[in-house]
Amino acid sequence: MGRFILENDYHFLSFHDIYEKAASSSLPSLFDCVAVLEMYQVSNGIFMFRDYNYTAHFHPQKTHGYAFGNDIKVQNELEIYGVVIRGEKLQTLIEELKNASKCLNVNRQGLCLMGVGTVWHNIGAYYPVYELFDWRKYGVNVQVTGVELLNGEAGVKEEFYQKEDELKDLGLELEKTKKEFYHVEKELKDLSLELEKTKKELYQKEKERKDLSLELEKTKKEFFQKEKERKYLESHLQEKEKDLRLCEKQLDEKDQESKKLTKRLHVVQNEVIIGSIYREYCSNDSFEKRLQNLSAVSRETHVVLAFARDYDDWDSHTNGIFKVFFDQNMTPLMIANFKRDSPTAKFFLCIGDRSQRYPFDVTDKHTWIINATTSLKCIIQEYGFHGIDVYYTRSNTNADDFIYAIGTVIDTLMTQQIITTASIAPCSFMHGPDCKFYAGLYNRNPMNFDFVVFQTHDDDNDIPMNDAQQLINIFNKLASDDNFPKEKLVAGHSILPKDWDTLPYPVILTALPQLIKSGVVQGTSVWTLTDDQP
Repeated sequence: MGRFILENDYHFLSFHDIYEKAASSSLPSLFDCVAVLEMYQVSNGIFMFRDYNYTAHFHPQKTHGYAFGNDIKVQNELEIYGVVIRGEKLQTLIEELKNASKCLNVNRQGLCLMGVGTVWHNIGAYYPVYELFDWRKYGVNVQVTGVELLNGEAGVKEEFYQKEDELKDLGLELEKTKKEFYHVEKELKDLSLELEKTKKELYQKEKERKDLSLELEKTKKEFFQKEKERKYLESHLQEKEKDLRLCEKQLDEKDQESKKLTKRLHVVQNEVIIGSIYREYCSNDSFEKRLQNLSAVSRETHVVLAFARDYDDWDSHTNGIFKVFFDQNMTPLMIANFKRDSPTAKFFLCIGDRSQRYPFDVTDKHTWIINATTSLKCIIQEYGFHGIDVYYTRSNTNADDFIYAIGTVIDTLMTQQIITTASIAPCSFMHGPDCKFYAGLYNRNPMNFDFVVFQTHDDDNDIPMNDAQQLINIFNKLASDDNFPKEKLVAGHSILPKDWDTLPYPVILTALPQLIKSGVVQGTSVWTLTDDQP
């Protein structure tokens, strides 16, 4: 009997069906099961899965199956936070996921994803559904982590659950009041029938008045008593109707309050991970759809187009004559239209490169400065860039030449009002104790640089950084030892899985809310360029 431990927040359970291994003389038959699929998060809360290979399959009795010609081992036990789900409970889980939707995916925290615009058995995008899967019915005590609820979200959700319980209590009370109302209404009908009967008896007694006058008097008294009771019941019924209307009003108010809490929950999820500045490095127009709604979360949005390099198409160094290598579909008109629709957005031209193929190099400093100033001025004015981002991870020159050459070009472009802002993107390769390239460039003229974007994914350490506190200490050191002001610091990270070998994605997701909340950094920078892009 195999057991699988669901200990990864990016492992999602979903309904699946596979073939049962049949004898050679009979046709194979399908059976229902639960399968584990590994997801990863892209931007704006969207999840996707890497490929269509399931990590594990579960069924209460089956141990083997096959699909697409491959034998599949089927586990009989699923462990979540120390609780083992097997037998009837595992069968119940299979049926619940099957009845929900074949596109519903749920992780151990209860986070639900729903495929939108996808075709079954095809890879597509999955979006969070802001209702949690109730693991409590399976005896699982869900633990809060950085992936599920970042920073302040836990308190909001607890309050949401509390209001939801109050809403249920009011619903029960309303149901009870309805039953009482129906009961009183029935009594009223019974009394009306009885009154009618009494009237008939009264008429009959009237005919016999002379002989039965005493009994007639008694009947009259009974009639008046019943009438009094009827009026009392009518009054009581009116009070119950008032109570019913009050309960309906309270129910509506609780519903509105629940919607407000849900909206607050969405805002908290974005604020704690983005900050007041959001920057994205890209090389094509893919940023348009991703960034069109970010103005509601971040105070300022940066689009950094990469790269402009002083190399030609054959990788030969041109000594300061820069040329753009981003997608040619990025036209000046497209940038102008985006700036018109998003007034808080700023466009930066990124000079340099992440790879070792295009290091910073100067054949002649004087010539390089003239060539760089002239060529960059033409590019900036053609496309309408607000500023320049300096992003080199390698240099063939010493720090002094790097600082003097680039610093002089930035000074000139600022003085001529060609650009209004600039940023630097330090990384550990060129920012060690013996090679203060970026610290020296910043300190040469701090007024030129409005943003310092430390790229955490460009690390020269062969050992992955698995401790969020270690990353937090690096940013504290940048502010204290290197004198980079906190109000200019931005945390840069990559959303590409290949870069997570250096800095695992859960580590940056854990560290970012703490850095933003403490004021050490003011925002987030995201690297989106793949290897097949310039």
